[in-house]
Amino acid sequence: MFAFTFLALRMLLMFSSIAKKFELGGSALQKYLWNCQRTIADYQSREGVRGQIDELAQLVMDEVKKLRFSSGQHMVEAVRKYVEENFSYELALSSLAEMFHLNETYLSGLFKQHVGITFSDYVTRLRMTKAEQLLQENELKLTDIAMLVGYSSSSYFSTSFKKNSGKSPKEYREWYLKNHP
Repeated sequence: MFAFTFLALRMLLMFSSIAKKFELGGSALQKYLWNCQRTIADYQSREGVRGQIDELAQLVMDEVKKLRFSSGQHMVEAVRKYVEENFSYELALSSLAEMFHLNETYLSGLFKQHVGITFSDYVTRLRMTKAEQLLQENELKLTDIAMLVGYSSSSYFSTSFKKNSGKSPKEYREWYLKNHP
């Protein structure tokens, strides 16, 4: 029974990860997940554990179906949240499409429809906004800032920053420090 309970807890963890990734169900599903985690070890039979797991699986699947057949706004918000938490890593639309189980072309169109700009423009803006904040602090080297905002090359970061702001990172920092003592 111990091994079975351990496996059931692993499944609960997987369901929790799915729910978190898609931000499913609000507090009702989260509460049910929490209650399952607390009570699963109390069951005396495999059938009891399996019944609870089956019920939870159905709840998660129902939430995923609702999400998949919605206008897509919820899906785009889940993708945006993931991007905002992981912008310093390499982000490819193809990888996110795979992660969220969507067609890449569909996700691209959905993203542009709901956000108003392309995915790559969104990531670039996010990175540039964070870069501006880091440049204003005047404590980090430009190479460190480039890495922190998701660029493996400081020269590519500088080129991208200048293209977006009209100033090189160094010029921006100097301008900011001069105008915001």
